[in-house]
Amino acid sequence: MSGQKITFGVVSPASATPTEVFDAGVAGLEKLGFGVKVFPHARSKEGYLAASAEARLADLVAAWSDPEIDAVLCARGGFGSAHLLPMLDWRAMKARPLPLLGFSDITALHLAMDRMGVGRPVAAPMLKFIPELDAGSLAAFCQVLKREDGEFDGAEVLAEGAFSGRPLAGNLTVMASLLGTPYFPDPAGRVLVLEEVGEPLYRIDRLLTQLEQSGVFAACAGVVFGAFTGGDLSDAELRELFLRVVRHAGKPAVMGYPFGHELPFHAIDFSARWRVEDGKIARIFG
Repeated sequence: MSGQKITFGVVSPASATPTEVFDAGVAGLEKLGFGVKVFPHARSKEGYLAASAEARLADLVAAWSDPEIDAVLCARGGFGSAHLLPMLDWRAMKARPLPLLGFSDITALHLAMDRMGVGRPVAAPMLKFIPELDAGSLAAFCQVLKREDGEFDGAEVLAEGAFSGRPLAGNLTVMASLLGTPYFPDPAGRVLVLEEVGEPLYRIDRLLTQLEQSGVFAACAGVVFGAFTGGDLSDAELRELFLRVVRHAGKPAVMGYPFGHELPFHAIDFSARWRVEDGKIARIFG
């Protein structure tokens, strides 16, 4: 994609997006110089979902196989991505190594893609965030699309120690919901990157405990905690919980990476390699 105009195929594999938010996102992409192709059910609404599972699947498959599309961008999360996992032809999808951008509920697709060796999962701002992107978030978004190296300096060290590996990133609730399914990747040697929104402390504790007791923390190289917002939690409460979890697992960890349901948001490409040391996170391609 380097040196050419990137065209996004916009799909809604999960919940519906309000029309005005959807249109503003498309206009924002076009203003930034990207090409945009909206697939037939991306603007639809059927209950709390964008459309039936079959229709959402059809859009994703059509976007994936469209030679005009350079990357697939999800309109929003919500819920519904997991419906598509047993319906997708994973073998056929291997024919195109496309990036699929999104986060939150899109974590289900990203983890399954990683498990199946399909495409490039990219945890990134979705359509509704595009008009609001700050300079740092936009720069990270474009750098990851172009597979450029980068660095974030400013994470808080929770548990000392350098670590590296490919990132395994996503929403904590969605990640925990895939444990025990055929779609959860092997976490061995990975940099676990987590975010959450709108959950009270005890539920975050419950979800982290589920990951711990499933062996995820024991297997990973280290942990990067992103944004945990919207749950009336203090930084001190979160820090205490995170510290307890990583110390029990004996893993190095940092917190404060800009990844979650609020801006700034620095995109995460699962195909890159991360090196984490002294609060610095380096992204390395190639």
